[in-house]
Amino acid sequence: MPFRLSNFNMTPLILLHGALGSSLPFEALKKNLEAQGYEVHSFNFSGHGKTPAKPNGFTMQIFAADLLNYMNTQNIAIADVFGYSMGGYVALTFALTHPSLIGKIMTLGTKFDWNPASSSKEVAMLNPDIILEKVPRFAEQLEQIHGDWRLLLQQTADMMLALGNGTALTASDLSKIKNQVQITLGSEDNMVSQAESEQIAAAIPAASFKILTAVKHPIEKVNADILAQEISIFLKIA
Repeated sequence: MPFRLSNFNMTPLILLHGALGSSLPFEALKKNLEAQGYEVHSFNFSGHGKTPAKPNGFTMQIFAADLLNYMNTQNIAIADVFGYSMGGYVALTFALTHPSLIGKIMTLGTKFDWNPASSSKEVAMLNPDIILEKVPRFAEQLEQIHGDWRLLLQQTADMMLALGNGTALTASDLSKIKNQVQITLGSEDNMVSQAESEQIAAAIPAASFKILTAVKHPIEKVNADILAQEISIFLKIA
């Protein structure tokens, strides 16, 4: 089957979910963007949404390979990407190794400040026993969406620790990304700082930074209509 770009002569748009997440929260966003004429795709990374995990766990490179595999199976030659949280990090990782397969990249709420201290802080919130005791409903949701949620937490924690200990993107890596990028942050995001987001935007040659007013970190709490409008504005920038 030949590669295709879009039924509407637009570059297909792929939505990438965040850590501990899945493609489910994108449904309203997809419908809104599709109503505007975009060809929109989303999928679950390895180990998420009951998609089997790879034997060697989670890394950004593995998730980037998931994106490549999805594009191949869907016969997509090139795609724009919206990456929420971890999904944005995956998109930038992908752009380093497959620049010709990706068009524009928009990230939202992506954490870039990875070091031993920040990684340990994030990992401390992934203790399954504490989650089961303090927020059992969250544990139940994770099990319903992912199945083996304890394994999900462990592999996510391992990935975060690795990022904090040397596998994170460097300034040199970022300087090699030639794609048009928008680093976006909600004004009420308590997980990602404006300083780290602006620093990353400054390190990527064709990147800009934008604050979205009254937007929090959880994608489930972001107004899909407003987010779709912001994505569309960015994709239409020449």
